[in-house]
Amino acid sequence: MGTRKKGSRRRYGRLWLVLLVAAPLMIAASGGSGWGWIETAGRWFNLAVLVGIIVYFLRAPLRQFLADRKRGIQENISSAGQALQEAEERLSTVKGQIEGLDDELAGMRQTTIEESELERQRLLERSQRDVDRLTRRAETEIQLLTRVARNEIRSHAADLAVGLARQRLSQELTAEEDARVVGRAVEHLDSRH
Repeated sequence: MGTRKKGSRRRYGRLWLVLLVAAPLMIAASGGSGWGWIETAGRWFNLAVLVGIIVYFLRAPLRQFLADRKRGIQENISSAGQALQEAEERLSTVKGQIEGLDDELAGMRQTTIEESELERQRLLERSQRDVDRLTRRAETEIQLLTRVARNEIRSHAADLAVGLARQRLSQELTAEEDARVVGRAVEHLDSRH
């Protein structure tokens, strides 16, 4: 601390020396009528003293201000660097999620394709079952209609045969013979069914 007090005493001593030298120059400057080189030099000297005093008294606050400003800028740079790093981490996370979404989307597409293929197979099988069922039903109906048609044809043929036989028999046979022939035909038809 002794060195510090000694340094400040020297500064104050210099300041007083400057003021003592400047005071006569200021007095001389105010009394003359024109500007001479001594007056100009005195004014420059006064300006230098004033600037020196201002610098002397403002140096410590100015240093403190600049140091604080430097520290603030460094903190801003540091926080900006951290923010940049966090943003890059988030970006890489988001990119990873996007890549994951691409994989998930591809999986969903594949699943959809597989499900569509399964549904198509189910529809084809159902359609084939329906076609088979309708075919069996149609065959059954055809067989039934065929039997009915055959029976109708047989019945009609029998009716025609009986009618022809009656006609012939009525022309050639008597009533007794007619009854006997009709009875045989009826027995013959009953035996077929």
